[in-house]
Amino acid sequence: MKQSNYLTWSIYGRFCLLFAFIINVATTDFCSAQDSAKRNLTQADYNLWHNLQLEAISDDGDWVSYRHYYSETDTLFVQNRKSKKVLSFSKVLSGFFKKDYYVCGTPDGLLHIVSLKTGKVKVLKGVQQFNVYDAFIATAQQIENEKALILFDYEGKEMFRALQLSEYKVSPDENYVGVLQRKLSLTTFSLVSTKGFVVTELLKQPIEKGLFSLIAWNSESTAVAFYDTLGSDSTIHYYHLGRRELHTFDSSFAGFPPSMHFYVRAELNLSADGNRVFFKIRQKPELNVVRPPNGVQVWNANAPEIYPSFIATEGYTQNSRCAMWEPKNQRFMEITDTAFPVGGSGGNSTVALVYNPLTLSAADKFTQDTEMYITTLATGQRRLLAKEIIGGSTNAFISPTGKYVSYLEKGQWKVYFVDTGLTTVVTKNIAVSFSSESLTEEGENSYGNPGWSVNDSYILLYDEFDIWRIKPDGSSSERLTRGREEGIKYRILAQKNKGQTKTNDGRITTVGTFDLDATLLLRSRSVSNDYNGFAVWRPGNRLQTICYVPKALSGIAQSENGTFVWSEEDVSQPPTLMVRKGTSEAQVMHKSNKHQERFKWTKSELLDYQNSDGIPLQGILYYPAGYVSGKLYPMVVHIYQKQSHLLHKYTLPTLNNSDGFNTTNLTAKGYFVLLPDITYTVGAIGFSAVDCVTAAVRKALENTSIDSRNVGLIGHSFGGTQTDFIITQSTLFKCAVAGAATTDFISSHLSVTPNYQIPNFYKIERGQARMMVSPFENWERYLKNSALYYAANVTTPLLSWTGLQDGQVDYTQSFEFYLALRRLKKEHTMLVYPDVEHDMSGMKEAVDLTQKIEDWLDYYLKNSAKPSWL
Repeated sequence: MKQSNYLTWSIYGRFCLLFAFIINVATTDFCSAQDSAKRNLTQADYNLWHNLQLEAISDDGDWVSYRHYYSETDTLFVQNRKSKKVLSFSKVLSGFFKKDYYVCGTPDGLLHIVSLKTGKVKVLKGVQQFNVYDAFIATAQQIENEKALILFDYEGKEMFRALQLSEYKVSPDENYVGVLQRKLSLTTFSLVSTKGFVVTELLKQPIEKGLFSLIAWNSESTAVAFYDTLGSDSTIHYYHLGRRELHTFDSSFAGFPPSMHFYVRAELNLSADGNRVFFKIRQKPELNVVRPPNGVQVWNANAPEIYPSFIATEGYTQNSRCAMWEPKNQRFMEITDTAFPVGGSGGNSTVALVYNPLTLSAADKFTQDTEMYITTLATGQRRLLAKEIIGGSTNAFISPTGKYVSYLEKGQWKVYFVDTGLTTVVTKNIAVSFSSESLTEEGENSYGNPGWSVNDSYILLYDEFDIWRIKPDGSSSERLTRGREEGIKYRILAQKNKGQTKTNDGRITTVGTFDLDATLLLRSRSVSNDYNGFAVWRPGNRLQTICYVPKALSGIAQSENGTFVWSEEDVSQPPTLMVRKGTSEAQVMHKSNKHQERFKWTKSELLDYQNSDGIPLQGILYYPAGYVSGKLYPMVVHIYQKQSHLLHKYTLPTLNNSDGFNTTNLTAKGYFVLLPDITYTVGAIGFSAVDCVTAAVRKALENTSIDSRNVGLIGHSFGGTQTDFIITQSTLFKCAVAGAATTDFISSHLSVTPNYQIPNFYKIERGQARMMVSPFENWERYLKNSALYYAANVTTPLLSWTGLQDGQVDYTQSFEFYLALRRLKKEHTMLVYPDVEHDMSGMKEAVDLTQKIEDWLDYYLKNSAKPSWL
């Protein structure tokens, strides 16, 4: 029996194997037939593609708005996730869900009010501006050559009208509208009640005395303020609704510096309680230093700033300053001044941080360390906060109520108590790091301080993986997530409508408030960058995963009833809107670019390799569209530091590329494309790149379909710098393309960065170049990392490009390498674009650059005809 059974199963097994073989052959033939039925992508097809952008979700979670952006236009869609019903609008400026309606406006002045229940659409004409509120829609319209404020209900019925409009602003509680009007020879300010539409005119004056402008409300809707401007003279008017008090403040007020005037280009801001008005003042124009265009420039080597950065503010005498006025107490105070010219208020408008950027100025740092002071606004008392904050205001944050200031020092978070002036190190007893690796100072880059809990009870901090809540005195701490154990990095997605986002005033940041008795929306990412997701944190440290997928995610919207919609994509999956309600399974709501199914497309794989030091690295290898095993294909290698996090990125085919490189374009033309990771050794970035890129290419060449004789190299900016260096050390590449490259670190170090008008020391010593010393401390280090000094080694044909308006990398760097290769009679062509900056984002020249780069690659790697421009 056993043998019989054995024979039976043996025969059955062979049958299954044969059947599987037949099925496999049939499937392979079917797949080949499917692929052959698809056609090749060409430039003529590029305009079919569009970008997808998620915009919003309705309160009930039933409707979602999103846009398709094409090269020259866009379309907004509003879709019901249940019925799949879709409404569409072309070239919409902005659109909003409000209760059971969707409201959007178009450039031709049409306002569409859509009832999501009935489908009825009301169209209003001549609308120049609109805002939506719970009970009405506020519009500014042109009526018979004059501007009018008209309020409508959601049926499109007019509720209120005010002619001769200059400006309006609705109070945060939506109970009042502040209205500025020009009535014949008068300028007026009125309050309109949105309950009974009662108009109260509070102030009027002849226009020749000044015009009213820039209305500002406090968040509690108890006070309103606006400017009154005549020429360079201005006045601030303030009205308190509860006290029914009208106050006026001008430059004649006691303590107002006589050399200053109001800087009315900056908006007014009111404290939440309405008791303080914040504004900007600036030196009067007639007192400003006037330098003749052809005058002699004095560059003092021992001055804190070089000449161009000094004259930008004339030693911080011509920059705007922060000031405060308390109408009830009739008190004025300068927050920033000559001694401390930079700063701003925060923490519920109770404190201000100020500093002088030049006090600890270091030539080799872009973000300067600062000696920072704190001012208590109620008393005007200014105290030293810290003698040195690494990274200055980028690493110092005011808590939402103003009770504390947090800042990073040597990898540890400190909390300063405003009431006592004492400081606590809150992370010292936690055995994880709260700062990421830095190329400059130890602990300069924190993982982050997103905010505080309600009433500043806990500070929220990030380590590499997790979110922590810690008592301000450091007496207790708790980890809210378990990312370290899971290999997942969690971060909070701050929601503006919940007060969770950061606010800034004069470079000073106040962090958001997070209710830890409610839910938090989180994003997640695996350490390897393979998986991305969203999750909801609930009290008790419970996590509900919304999604966690091997795809790239962008944007998420949440309805009031817990419906989520987000966009996900992969190399071969166009951006797709997914929707999920509660614990139900996620469903596809909308796929973009469905026509892609008609075309042959790329696929990708993640390569693992090591550099010569045994450090594990990864790279992305994209296959030619319509890849056929056994056929030889050329390969293009694109470099820029680490790129493996782009594993799931979907790339639209287009000629409009900021640096002329497009993965989809190249794979559609029959190229493999490799994006390798590079890790750097301080002081040896050039050879680090050679080592890592060579290892990655060798790994890729294990795929026998890649033609090792036809491999090209391309990079832009720092990637261009590395490209130029690699071809001086390696003959691995048949051709190369380098854009906006630095080729001589000595001359680059001894230059001025046009964008910032400061010496380039910081970029070369502490930035991507990683020299860590000046050339006068280690001249050899600069020489051995500069492509220029190895130019004689180049055997690879090079196409370089640069823009004459580049404010990031001086175009002379490309010219130096060009002249060296010219003198050496090397094969090199340089493209120079007169009107282009560091890249070509949104510029017409991008098409020309992309086309020329692809021509160059085709000529050398595919033996195509020589392009006419060469």
